[in-house]
Amino acid sequence: IDALSGQASVSYAAGPELDPRREIFDFCDFESDLGKGLRAEYFAGDTFSDRPTHVCLDQKINFRWGPSTPFADSDSEQFCVRWTGMARVRQSGEHIIYSKGYDSAYRIWFDDKLLVDSWNCEVHGACEIKQELSNDRMYRVKIEWLKTKYWSGLQFGISPVERSASSLEDCVALAREADAAIVCVGFNENTEGEGFDRKFGISQESERLIRDVTRIQENTIVVLNAGGGVDMRSWIDSVPGLIFAFYPGQEGGQAIGDIIFGNHCPSG
Repeated sequence: IDALSGQASVSYAAGPELDPRREIFDFCDFESDLGKGLRAEYFAGDTFSDRPTHVCLDQKINFRWGPSTPFADSDSEQFCVRWTGMARVRQSGEHIIYSKGYDSAYRIWFDDKLLVDSWNCEVHGACEIKQELSNDRMYRVKIEWLKTKYWSGLQFGISPVERSASSLEDCVALAREADAAIVCVGFNENTEGEGFDRKFGISQESERLIRDVTRIQENTIVVLNAGGGVDMRSWIDSVPGLIFAFYPGQEGGQAIGDIIFGNHCPSG
């Protein structure tokens, strides 16, 4: 965009993360009898009845084992895991508890309440549960996970709902001073792909970004990355221009810039 714009000055703000779970799955404010993290018990087979083959401290749950096993000395391709411990959040308020399973079934108890249960019906892709949490107490966490197919993995994290407010404000401030705004939103390889479903709409933070920018900048173009249909009902009527870019590849930025500045017609 900067190279194609000639004499124009281009300002940039990152905005909300397209995949907020990317960093949320690095959540590690856990404690257990083994230390800073969760007590992890790994079992061969598909039940928790025998003694665990491995007991260790997992500082976070951000595992994508794929076809491999968690330990090099494991001789069982089929395994299950139980994590137990306590979690603490750093600020009080509404939070989202995220989880994402890969070819697996799992159950999550949080504060002794069963929040997620896919034990008898696999859930692929992301799961989000909103909870009001306080930073002046600890919350008991128990997660049971079972490999069901060839691929395997589980990711888990907790994040405050309002964590992206400052990045939204930065985008709106730049758009207010500009002659035009380009808002890039949509999905990526972590939020859309084979083997799991995604939500029909883009993230709430992205929808809010579009609405807030178009409210103060009438010359707004939205660039949408997605491989399928998207629910646009909450924002499309306020957007003067939309480029549905799909996943344009390595030279996508150059191609989109050429379209925006009229160097090429997107319809061929």
